[in-house]
Amino acid sequence: MSRARAGPDRASTSGVLEGRVRDVAYGGEGVVETAAGLVFVAGVIAGERVLVRDVRRSGGALRGSLVRVLDASGDRVEPRCPLVGACGGCPLAHLTVAAQHALKRRWLVEALGCSPDAVELEAPAPPWGHRRRARLRWSDGRIGFLRRRSNRLVDVPSCAALEPVLDAALGRLRESLGPWLRGAGEIRLAESLGEVVVALDSPNPQPPALYACAERLAAEPPFAGIAMRLGGAGPVRHGRTVEWRQGDAGERLEGTELGFSQASSAAEARLRALVRELARPEGRRVLELYAGYGNLTVPLARGAKRLLAVERDAQAAAACERNLRRAGLSHARVVCAEAERWVETFRERVDVVVLDPPRGGAVPVLGRLVALAPDRIVHVSCDLGTLRRDVERLRAGGYELERAVGLDMFPQTAQLEAVVALRRGARAAAGRRARAAL
Repeated sequence: MSRARAGPDRASTSGVLEGRVRDVAYGGEGVVETAAGLVFVAGVIAGERVLVRDVRRSGGALRGSLVRVLDASGDRVEPRCPLVGACGGCPLAHLTVAAQHALKRRWLVEALGCSPDAVELEAPAPPWGHRRRARLRWSDGRIGFLRRRSNRLVDVPSCAALEPVLDAALGRLRESLGPWLRGAGEIRLAESLGEVVVALDSPNPQPPALYACAERLAAEPPFAGIAMRLGGAGPVRHGRTVEWRQGDAGERLEGTELGFSQASSAAEARLRALVRELARPEGRRVLELYAGYGNLTVPLARGAKRLLAVERDAQAAAACERNLRRAGLSHARVVCAEAERWVETFRERVDVVVLDPPRGGAVPVLGRLVALAPDRIVHVSCDLGTLRRDVERLRAGGYELERAVGLDMFPQTAQLEAVVALRRGARAAAGRRARAAL
């Protein structure tokens, strides 16, 4: 099969090409076989015959746009949202839910290089109306999301992926604040115990009318509070701007001001339960890295003999400490430090390590974790590429894959949360016992 050559961002072929979809790659783009070579195209399904156009070389590969599906897959459905294809938020919305699950499970199997029997997939979040967080942009009076692989803004009057309370808040923001927004900026929304917390960020100065309107809006349902960092000025806050979550035992967990938290309430609860199930902390010494505000820390500490949580963000670490104290878990403590540096000097014995690193993965800490030789390591990941690399390194250090569960926390998207449990292999365990006997 011939392959067209083209320089960066130059059209590789003109007109419309017909092709057959060979596969759907991690990320959601289909791999289409055409006369010009393999072309990555969004919105297609394996086995379909399609027409594509605007084929260009981008990111080291040929990419094009779908014109029409000639032979449709039985897994194709009409997306619930009319903006699918324009907005970049739901690239798998043209697939049945069952087909999305099969695809994501296969991606996890490929990332781990294991038997399909070793991988489970759960779907704790409903297909639509599940997101309790959103990050939108504004520009030139419009509010919405960016197009896929673009800086162009798509105006979004309503989003079917958002929890109803968040979608209602988006409508009120557009109506009340939209006319006063100047330049460009970012709007972040989060559900907080049934209410909505908002943050506005922009390098552009804003008119006084925006501040007055935000103050009024923060006092109205469903808003809990609004925080603004605009035009280089210090933060302005109205109402309660710290995000709160509901814990498993009925307790309230204090977060931060729209810092990191999980994007789905139902999936978040299942994640907490699953991590605890795989970690088996009962009566054991637990080390948790990248702890955040304590979403996983509190349930882990309830069974642990001793727990040490490490988090670099000072606000999140302080919130985690307060959450532990409210729950009466005095045997657990929090260290505010960068995990990568802190773990190098850590010398205590631990039985279980739980880590939930950022998207870039946990490579800087893995060597030290292997040296600490815990019996179990539970790795939570939102990126299958970095998970593959991390698991390979742990395997090289003597750990064996015990169980892997994919949580479809982000239906209609190509994202997958994975929770992987690894146990120290028999050879590594024997080596540790021999060293301890010396």
